Amino acid sequence: RQILTRAGWPVGPLALTQAVNAALAATAAVLLHGTIRALGGSAFWGWVGGGLLAVSFGGWYFANGELHHYPLVVSLLGFFLLARARARAARWGPRFPIALGALNAVGIMFHQENVLFGFTAVAMLAVGRPRREAVRDSLAYFLAGAVATGLLAVAIAVGLRGVTSAGQFWAWFLWLVESTAAPQPYTLGGLPTIALKVAKGKLTALVLGTQVLTDAAREPALLGAATVRWLLAGTVLAYGLMAVLLVGAWRRRRQFSPPFVAVAAASVVWMLSYDVLLHSWFWPTAPEYHISGLPPLILLLLLGPIAAETGGARDLRWRLAGLALVALVAAVNIKGGIVPWYRFGQFKEALASGHVIAFRPGDTFVSFESGLDQAFTSSGRHLAMKEVFARGSKSEAMRSGIPPIDFAGR
Repeated sequence: RQILTRAGWPVGPLALTQAVNAALAATAAVLLHGTIRALGGSAFWGWVGGGLLAVSFGGWYFANGELHHYPLVVSLLGFFLLARARARAARWGPRFPIALGALNAVGIMFHQENVLFGFTAVAMLAVGRPRREAVRDSLAYFLAGAVATGLLAVAIAVGLRGVTSAGQFWAWFLWLVESTAAPQPYTLGGLPTIALKVAKGKLTALVLGTQVLTDAAREPALLGAATVRWLLAGTVLAYGLMAVLLVGAWRRRRQFSPPFVAVAAASVVWMLSYDVLLHSWFWPTAPEYHISGLPPLILLLLLGPIAAETGGARDLRWRLAGLALVALVAAVNIKGGIVPWYRFGQFKEALASGHVIAFRPGDTFVSFESGLDQAFTSSGRHLAMKEVFARGSKSEAMRSGIPPIDFAGR
């Protein structure tokens, strides 16, 4: 930012972060495209895979002030290198897994849960390879990753964050675990409920219509809106195409070459490791934390037709299904999430500038979105509902967390 300012191009922190995230989102799509091509897939399927990631709700929506795209790019780079090496049946020395372990350490510095990608890397290093080589490379990856993570964590904590004690270090590095000590604005429920919530979060990260589907199930009156019906129809059609592609992959599983078997197994490990070890207890329905699980989901959807074409059996119907899925996901996300959020951003700017309504002394404001809070903080009488719900569960907040409001003003 300072370099741009000195060059005569001043830019705000948020705008710079959004620009970097947009570039990272594009890089992630390119890396997924490259992974498919490295497996022998055609350029068409590379564009379908990269396109699905690019138009996914999580890929679009969270390319803003979040940091989820940073570790995603690191993970995809590692996966691409592994897929390319497996596809080429290359024989590598210890430097390769050591470099991959150090690479993942960089991703961990952006988001600590990226340590879970290690299970995926080990699967790619081990599945379908001689046991001795698999164990050797897995150990090299683990040890290199552990050492690099420790060195980077200490350097960042001491050199950049000014940490002076072990307690401060662990509070920063293990913030995920530390955060669970505070009241959470959600309840997990039993295992079936947790599984449904995790599935909902993952599918919402791909197509926003998943959220519309659950909202309509809770409030059937929403079906009276034409937009809701349109979004539901598009989402159900997308689900149907995904099911068809997954069934196709399952039926062709015995025809998978060793690299395809490794990628399929690693993709399953990728999703399960995050879902079981993280999403099952930490914000299971939040789509931003499921962005990391989109590449393996997309790969599993496309492995069937890719394997068929690499075997010489090109079927136009599979290509049409892939194109239709990209189009449906894009259309639902644009209509249901991207355009409304863009308009909401314009509304917030107009509200903050006083173009929507003029604030008067004694006015009371109640906002349900943290972005609106910034426009009301100077008004004096303002209740930020998101902060109320963040202090406990929804039922607790509704029962005792909302203070009485005097509406003597407006």
